[in-house]
Amino acid sequence: MEEVIGMNVRKITPLRYWPKSLAMLFQAKEGRPIPYFESVIKRKDGRLVPVESAGQAIIRNGKVVGIQIITRDISERKKAEEALRDLKRSGVHWQRTPRTLLWLLIVTARFSSSIAL
Repeated sequence: MEEVIGMNVRKITPLRYWPKSLAMLFQAKEGRPIPYFESVIKRKDGRLVPVESAGQAIIRNGKVVGIQIITRDISERKKAEEALRDLKRSGVHWQRTPRTLLWLLIVTARFSSSIAL
């Protein structure tokens, strides 16, 4: 994610995600905080990555002089959510306990590492 530091949002955000991203930037320009929202950014290699962002205006002497945005890659979370949906669709009855959540994390980790190969 370090590769996107300081880049213009329009260069890293696919066109269909501009409305939401720009709305959040305008909100910050007005001095209001940017609540967490999901979007997608494009890496240098062209791959699209799901992200979650939030931010705030940087204010000096009562004027907005910049915007700080924190963005994190949520690819693994999205994979885990999909694995959980698949599990529910399969009709398997499970109970949300620490053991089943650990099992889900292990299955997701194995799934994501097999994709990397």
